[in-house]
Amino acid sequence: MKIDEASYENEMPLVLTEIAHLAKSHWGYPQEWISSWKEDLTVTEKEILESITLALKKKDKIIGFLILSRLEPICSIEHFWILPEYIGRGYGRLLMNKLLSLIEVKKCTIQALADPNAQAFYEKCGFRKINNVPSSIPGRTLPLMELKNA
Repeated sequence: MKIDEASYENEMPLVLTEIAHLAKSHWGYPQEWISSWKEDLTVTEKEILESITLALKKKDKIIGFLILSRLEPICSIEHFWILPEYIGRGYGRLLMNKLLSLIEVKKCTIQALADPNAQAFYEKCGFRKINNVPSSIPGRTLPLMELKNA
């Protein structure tokens, strides 16, 4: 298992975007919702280059990734996705532990606008819910999670 700060490669945005779409689809959302989230699930070259991007590789295949923007004093998890076949096997926790150990995020308040299905994961990692934020889907809210990384 290898966790690296992802270096930019031409196909990297496409690979990470595909992982995001597969992971989001794992939760059984209607296809029209997934389609409406296309822009939110798309990883751009700019995000990779301007943020902390960690990729989790297994046998040279990226199986998950995390992108953290640093808008001090708040750092924001913009993407955190694991391929469906690896969800629930501890890989997300490995990626989160790596993020929290980085000197760049020490003493940083980290926020994540989480999928409701991921709230328990964030809580196990020490985050607490600080708010509910309206989703783009009417009547649906997303938990805003926060961790003061010391």
